[in-house]
Amino acid sequence: MEINKEIVKKAIQPTVIWSLICAIAIIALLTVFIQARQSQKAAQRESNQQIASEQSLGEAIVALDFGNGKIRRFKGPIENNARAWDLFQQAIAVGSINVEISDHFIPRVIDGIKDGANGKHWSLYVNNVKQKFAPFEIQVKSGDEVVFRFE
Repeated sequence: MEINKEIVKKAIQPTVIWSLICAIAIIALLTVFIQARQSQKAAQRESNQQIASEQSLGEAIVALDFGNGKIRRFKGPIENNARAWDLFQQAIAVGSINVEISDHFIPRVIDGIKDGANGKHWSLYVNNVKQKFAPFEIQVKSGDEVVFRFE
């Protein structure tokens, strides 16, 4: 039995064409999907950067004045509605400083120096003005200098 090559050729030709069309369509869909995903990631990164820049208003300084000439200074970002306590926490984390805190968020011990030792106490200053409230209650803004002074 002899197979007519012409009949086989005509039968295979549409199958090959449809296979190529399907392959091209799949590649096109994958390309569109990948580009959409990359655009979505780029938009998310841009959104995150915008949120971060809106939250960070500038910088502030935190200083720990140990009353013996030793002063440790830290400069860092400050966000909306920041409190002196927030900046203090950033400074002790960055500086690896051990602290003990009272129930009212007032430092009892900073870097081994205990409040009340030698009749001295840890005092909080914001822009050289002694504060009467706990660090958790003091609002600060960009450019402020927060100092915990042992005096």
